Amino acid sequence: MPSYDLIETNEGVGQLAETLSKAEIVGVDTEADSLYSYFDKVCLFQFSAAGRDYIVDPLGCDGIGQLAPIFSSPDHETVFHAAEYDVLCLKRDYDFVFDRLFDTMTASLLLGYEKIGLSDLLQQHFDVELDKRFQRAHWSQRPLPEPMLEYARLDTHYLCELRDRLIGELEQAGRLSWAKEEFALIAQKEWPARSFDPDDFRRIKGAGRLSPREQAVLKELFTLRDQRARSLDRPPFKVLGNLTLIDLAQARPRNEKTLLRVRGVSSYVVRRLGESLLAAIARGEAAEPPERPRSKRSGTKYDPTLKTRVKSLKQWRKKQAEPYGIQPHVLIPNAVLDHVAGHGPVTPDELREVDEMRSWSFAEVGCELAEFSKKMAS
Repeated sequence: MPSYDLIETNEGVGQLAETLSKAEIVGVDTEADSLYSYFDKVCLFQFSAAGRDYIVDPLGCDGIGQLAPIFSSPDHETVFHAAEYDVLCLKRDYDFVFDRLFDTMTASLLLGYEKIGLSDLLQQHFDVELDKRFQRAHWSQRPLPEPMLEYARLDTHYLCELRDRLIGELEQAGRLSWAKEEFALIAQKEWPARSFDPDDFRRIKGAGRLSPREQAVLKELFTLRDQRARSLDRPPFKVLGNLTLIDLAQARPRNEKTLLRVRGVSSYVVRRLGESLLAAIARGEAAEPPERPRSKRSGTKYDPTLKTRVKSLKQWRKKQAEPYGIQPHVLIPNAVLDHVAGHGPVTPDELREVDEMRSWSFAEVGCELAEFSKKMAS
């Protein structure tokens, strides 16, 4: 007999919603198919409460909305590990609203854990070793084999007890208020409108080392890949890998024979994409080279001293984080340093208003950061 309840009908979801409504603490996880689809979706829900585990198949029923009160009511606290992606997916797919949530990964970061993966935490706290075979599994396939369902069950089975232990540690460290602020920020996250930006070709590793002409070709190849990925509903990396795009931009083959000499371009790729790839390369060779990007940090043209200022700020932040025993980016997010580097000296009041500046972080090191920004400018 399975050690969980598998729910695949609207009636079953309604019964589960009634059951969970009686629980104050509910462990939650989801599985999606982002590794297999361009338009990814939630493919599985896992819940644990009062010592029982439940798995819900949302692809087999349309009554998932019955679970909304579990997430939105202040009477319930939902416990996730690495909550942000789950929250974003649930808002996107079901318009769920979140009130009380607890994220075991965020809590472990605030406590200075060196290893923050769920398997690491369960090993440390419960001497349980998770089977990692299905971390990259195809969760939209049906039927799901029993080993995958059992793997999914364990993702939430220990969450409520782990939450209790981490709360105790947060209280002892005087950091529970930090965690609550972080959890509230996660609950407010919204799925960004999906839009393709051709200039994001610059995000590909190695793009910055290409010549202007090669970058123009890469931009065309990058656009072609996204168009094909959308039409096939496949992740772009499964159409062509980034390394292959870079190699194509550098080699700029002229025909199918020379296409085949580029690593990652198989005869199958040539049959499916050969003409399109050659046309994209030709467009890139005829196009104007891409303009140098404006700095996202400062909103101005590229500033060669910006990198130096960011480096200095990160060195300062590293020293500040040492007494807390946490990773530097946990103490002060990179976005805050980017703002300070791009806008010059800031006063404490200005710093308090910077996006991503946490109240707890400002209380700990905000005035010191403002003072350091002045020293950098002098």
